[in-house]
Amino acid sequence: MEAKKRTDIIIFLSLMVIVACVIAAIFIEAGDRITSAVTISTAILGAFGIYMQFRKDKRLNQTKFMVTFSFNFFDKADLRMILHKLEDYRQGKKDCFSAKDTDAVVSYLVWCEALASLINKKIFDFYMIDDLFAYRFFLIVNNPWIQENELFKYQEYYKGIFLAYKTWAKFKIKKGMPILQEENSLVKMETLKGESNV
Repeated sequence: MEAKKRTDIIIFLSLMVIVACVIAAIFIEAGDRITSAVTISTAILGAFGIYMQFRKDKRLNQTKFMVTFSFNFFDKADLRMILHKLEDYRQGKKDCFSAKDTDAVVSYLVWCEALASLINKKIFDFYMIDDLFAYRFFLIVNNPWIQENELFKYQEYYKGIFLAYKTWAKFKIKKGMPILQEENSLVKMETLKGESNV
């Protein structure tokens, strides 16, 4: 986010320098060129305004998509049920999952895989998604039962999750942010099991 602001400032300042140079060049040659300088300057500043509006619209569309993506999760009863079971497990109730939960667990992981795809393709940066999605993502991927019964068993189907996890965890560590259930870190458990295919 800071890099984008810096880029906008650099673009704006560059345009201002160009405008200043055009005006200075015209004043040196004077005459009817003052009107041309004002017209060119207005066009350059207008182009910058259009660019900024497109950026604003892009952010707005990304935000709308993220909210819809988040609400779609809560519209699905099976995903909410797994979320509650994951919370129970985290609170110490270790017998809350059974084989009959497999379909719902897979649905939740497919939702995470879709999120991972957005992360891995850099469609969204972590500043935009961390608050909204980190809890649901790390709650499932750092769960020992899920790791044992699904993620490591069928790792080849969840490559996106493993890749997104590594990138997201690095972001959180760099920013000094906690990682939910870090003691069961997906990467740490993967290393202990020696099953890394990613």
